[in-house]
Amino acid sequence: MHALIDIGTVVAVGLFTVGPVVGWMLLLNARDRRREALLGTMWVLASRDLRPSIAIQVQVNVLSRRAIVAVDMRDCTRNQIWDAVVRWCAGLPPGVGLCVNGGFEPGLPAWLSYCLCTTTGGAAWEAASRASRARLRFTPHR
Repeated sequence: MHALIDIGTVVAVGLFTVGPVVGWMLLLNARDRRREALLGTMWVLASRDLRPSIAIQVQVNVLSRRAIVAVDMRDCTRNQIWDAVVRWCAGLPPGVGLCVNGGFEPGLPAWLSYCLCTTTGGAAWEAASRASRARLRFTPHR
């Protein structure tokens, strides 16, 4: 009887000391895999001519499925930015925020910071983004 109590105590202590560490490691592993998957998706959806002139950073939380993808497109034209945004919104999974920083035209001192969230998926966003192209005004950088 004492042997069963001793084994139960060892198992309980092991679960309470090792369990949280293993659980945290599993959460960190899942976060890293999600980050790499989102980064790979963004590079696949980027056109080949844009790849040398953009920078992509992905931030994923450990305890949440939400993520933010930041893209620096300062060397790209306005049409290249919009084409990329439409493509990325159509391909990103729900719950991913997309923040694009770009310029009006390469070399001009104007900038654009545009953030959106793909909570409903990208198909509905494509029509809205095309309609808002004409309304978007670029502000000069001060």
